[in-house]
Amino acid sequence: MRKTIGLLMLAALVCSPVWADVITFQNNVGDYDGETDSGIRQEGIYRNYGASASLGSGWESQELISFFRFDDMFGSAAYQLPAGQTITGAKLKLYVESLDNSGTDRTMNASAMTRPIDMGNKAGSNADEGQVCWYFRACDVEDWAGNTHAGPVAGSDYTTTDAASSVINATGWAEWDVTAIVQAWYAGTLDNEGFVIRQSDTTNDRRTNFTATEGGGNAPLLEITYTPEPATMSLLALGGLGVLLRRRSR
Repeated sequence: MRKTIGLLMLAALVCSPVWADVITFQNNVGDYDGETDSGIRQEGIYRNYGASASLGSGWESQELISFFRFDDMFGSAAYQLPAGQTITGAKLKLYVESLDNSGTDRTMNASAMTRPIDMGNKAGSNADEGQVCWYFRACDVEDWAGNTHAGPVAGSDYTTTDAASSVINATGWAEWDVTAIVQAWYAGTLDNEGFVIRQSDTTNDRRTNFTATEGGGNAPLLEITYTPEPATMSLLALGGLGVLLRRRSR
């Protein structure tokens, strides 16, 4: 009888619905401190915004582009996502603190950078050598793809295959479904060089300002939904069964 009960309980535990968990990466939340960001603008070809509290994307006569990177997300530390999990969703969330022409739609794309950039440490002054700016991927060191001096090049400096889009028309949190990008980072099929946020058209007066990590509250965040690896689930099920059987045998 006890054996039958044990088998039934084991079947119930192992065949129960798979649960999902969520891990959030945001600077100064828990032990995570791996997010960096920056921006560039067409009218200030050498300017760097790596230390700015607010970063712009869109058009204000000329284009603005912003970058966000979350490093140190995967590993065995308590704040990291360990190996062997199944990522089922990922959302990039940025806080829109102000925007031109509130109430009018603008589509912002979040794409994966494919070449590394030095975010820099300026708040609108000229970049140091090697830091990102409009004219150079690495100031005075290396051009953007194709030796252009017109900002990052789609399909070369960043991929457009898994780009996510978000329609923004008001202040508050904006989000992008970046599941495919984060899955590729986790699997190692794409290097994590961060995201580039760029308006999909050239409509003027559509500048959108996002809170940067230096802005304090409402810092950029990346939220990943995942399910535990099968081995972990089995161990949890067996552990639960063992507890139940021990209680019954008393």
